Amino acid sequence: MFKIKTTSIERQIKYLIPEKLKKIITNFLTSSLFGRIIKILNPKFNLFNGYYNFSLVENKEAAKIFFGIYESAEIRFVKRFVKNKIIIEMGSSIGVTLGVILKSFFKKNIFCIEPSKRNFGILQKINIEFGNDNVKLINRAIDYSGRKHVLFKDASYTSSKIMAYKKNFNNSTYKVKTITLGEIIKKYQIKKYFSLIMDIEGSEASIFFKDAKNLNLCNQIICELHACKNFSIEDLVKKIQQINFILVERYNNVFYFKKN
Repeated sequence: MFKIKTTSIERQIKYLIPEKLKKIITNFLTSSLFGRIIKILNPKFNLFNGYYNFSLVENKEAAKIFFGIYESAEIRFVKRFVKNKIIIEMGSSIGVTLGVILKSFFKKNIFCIEPSKRNFGILQKINIEFGNDNVKLINRAIDYSGRKHVLFKDASYTSSKIMAYKKNFNNSTYKVKTITLGEIIKKYQIKKYFSLIMDIEGSEASIFFKDAKNLNLCNQIICELHACKNFSIEDLVKKIQQINFILVERYNNVFYFKKN
């Protein structure tokens, strides 16, 4: 089911490089030293040709973003496949994908949903520096439990997550308002085809199983799938196929689907 061959020449070449060698190169390029050099040079772009302000993140993250290692699979799929004028990005994190979209697809309407208070602050700064009136930032958590708020905890830039509500309340957690895909579509009156980009640490399952009707106008999905308590990655892929999407390409756990 997952034996999908990539049409990316870059990926085909990289598959020929031994994993140990790739790891050595990656560790070298993403060192704190390179991050400090990048901050001193202060470029406003990365190798994906996306806008970014590297002073907003730590040295290692700055190096990962500059050399195109941070969220690389999602960004490659976005640049190769996104066609719609409306993009909904769930889990916008620190704005790396947004920076690429702003540089490559300036006139598109972009809705960025990010629950982390820390990440959202960075996202706002990226948008102030490089954004435009077509960008809407939404500080909400995707949740289908019926709660108006969830507890949230910041770990690394890429591993913030919703916490069990009663058991985990402490000084490191805080409340975040919730939202669903259907509520986004209704509130912002989205009536045209849109591309959906997702990296929401397992919450994507609820969209496919509980909110599939609001994917009627979605004809492209780029998502990192996560195994969760009730569903494996294979279960999620099967469900997405059942709701009329075709699996076009996969890189590790990042998938690109298009409407059948």
